[in-house]
Amino acid sequence: VKMFEFVGSCYNDEFSLNAVKLFKDPYGVGLKVAYDGAYMGPLTFNMGKANIEGGQVYFALDYRYPNECEGSNLLKRSADIIKEVLHIDTELVDDSKWLLNDPNSEFIQTCLKHYRAFSGDTYTPPLRIGGGTYARSFENFAAFGPIFPTREYASWVGAEHEADEGFEIETMILACAIYANVLFDLACEQ
Repeated sequence: VKMFEFVGSCYNDEFSLNAVKLFKDPYGVGLKVAYDGAYMGPLTFNMGKANIEGGQVYFALDYRYPNECEGSNLLKRSADIIKEVLHIDTELVDDSKWLLNDPNSEFIQTCLKHYRAFSGDTYTPPLRIGGGTYARSFENFAAFGPIFPTREYASWVGAEHEADEGFEIETMILACAIYANVLFDLACEQ
């Protein structure tokens, strides 16, 4: 999107300026697909890749959508707007469904117990994502990442999937302690 902002502003390029309008918002507002799920939270969106070659434009668009949404419906709505505004066709290449675990399962409660014990955060509900994860390749797995919503981060640490995404060493050590205890408990249950 930054490239299109640059080209659009420097050359007053209509296609680039319109691409920015459609693709800049991370919640799909420009494509009119914004949705806030009751359980998984808001749909998130990004234009991960853009390739302009031989007069053709290719975009890789990544939607992480809540369990109440259907990928095919998102594509249809997006395709209509992209066709109207940018005059290009779209096709669905892959639709990987979200991973959704029962938050009351023993597995998730074990993860949550150690997160709460080590982080001191006793009130934030389990976070849910609509994104891709290798965890969906296995049975009874979850994406369990080092996100600590109640902690303040250094100004140089960008949030997940944002510019300068990262975390501090202290956060990594805390996450490792949580993971080690979760794995120990889960291994001892068997």
